[in-house]
Amino acid sequence: MATAALTDTALKKLKPPKSGRLEIWDSLISEDRTLPGTFGIRVTSSGTRSWMVMYRILDAKKGKIIQKRHKLGEYPSTTLKEARTAAREALTAVARGNDPAQAQKAAMESILGGITLTVAVGQFITKYAKKENRGWKETERIFDKYVKPSLGDYRLEAITRADVRNVLDGMSDTPYMANRTLAAISKFYNWAVERELAQASPVAGMKKPTSEKSRDRALDESEIKAVWNAFSAMGWPFGQAFKLMLITGQRRNEVAQMKWKELDLKKGVWSLPREATKADRAHEVPLSPLALEVLKGVHKTSKKYVFSTTTKTPISGFSPSKIKADKTIAIHKLGTPGKDKWTDKQLVKAMLPDWRLHDLRRTVATEMAKLKVAPHVIEKVLNHSTGQISGVAGVYNRYAYLDEKQAALNTWARKLESIVKASKADNVVELQGGRA
Repeated sequence: MATAALTDTALKKLKPPKSGRLEIWDSLISEDRTLPGTFGIRVTSSGTRSWMVMYRILDAKKGKIIQKRHKLGEYPSTTLKEARTAAREALTAVARGNDPAQAQKAAMESILGGITLTVAVGQFITKYAKKENRGWKETERIFDKYVKPSLGDYRLEAITRADVRNVLDGMSDTPYMANRTLAAISKFYNWAVERELAQASPVAGMKKPTSEKSRDRALDESEIKAVWNAFSAMGWPFGQAFKLMLITGQRRNEVAQMKWKELDLKKGVWSLPREATKADRAHEVPLSPLALEVLKGVHKTSKKYVFSTTTKTPISGFSPSKIKADKTIAIHKLGTPGKDKWTDKQLVKAMLPDWRLHDLRRTVATEMAKLKVAPHVIEKVLNHSTGQISGVAGVYNRYAYLDEKQAALNTWARKLESIVKASKADNVVELQGGRA
């Protein structure tokens, strides 16, 4: 905990950090043993300077002592002298058993009225997101993890642009998730304004915290073989699920949430209803012999889901499995260690550089293009709606291209098998065949 004597001169020289936030605690109050807490200033990378006081107090509901932070205003609109006085008053209240944060909340409620962000978000998820957005669980997770801890008790009308910016600044280690969080807050407030729960959105016109570049990473043949071998070593259930992603080119969540009732193993077709796809469109995926081979080796632990470890829900928690795949690839590349285990540095160096699970889908599309599969057929395999078939043609063309998709996926599966088996067929480009 950085402690210093806060002065007006020191505050003027205080520079914002390049990323994240910097907290400096005032030695004048921090060393005053008669006060049960500390006072300081938080500086974010955007330049916002917020006064805060930290204290410990009994939480009657939880029945234990908890640590809390209470915002006292922003510098320079609130001066050092004013903030220090407010901090002493707050800490004196704590010493008497009163919670200054709760007192401020009650005052805001009486002045502003309305509902808190937590209550409003609950209504937003129930009344809107669950009905209109198949990704509502991710939206709910974003609010639970990143927004509610800081702003959950705030009234909607009390939340300012600076409050939201502070939340986003605290996510400097996950810049893309900060973008997702801003998008979720924006959508939520648009909904709240429409229903007159708030007068205006505090994030209207706010720029994304980070500019995003579209990825173009596709695995080469040696990398394809490396990940395939890793998936084989991982086995049930993630190894097999990841293999199907590489064989079929379908999205991670669509494969993970695959249901037995969607599969016709005799005909070799996986039929996804519109509610199961990100594109909001029914989609048929022809299953190549290689895909069927993987599915036949699945452990049937659930009557509903193909991939489940709980019997009732589909698999989730992909990050640990991705890490496991990375380590498996590295160990396979390094070979069996001697007396000592491989160090983390050695393992990291041997891992495939900068690849993600979604790159498997891009790899399938890239390899199909190399195999001379027509662009519009690749789009149909991936269940994309833009590009080759658009406009009037996109509206009126309802042909499913099932034969063409089958031929494309069969061709890719044969090429994939030749890659992972490292046979002489690696350099042979096969012509597309008919449906199996």
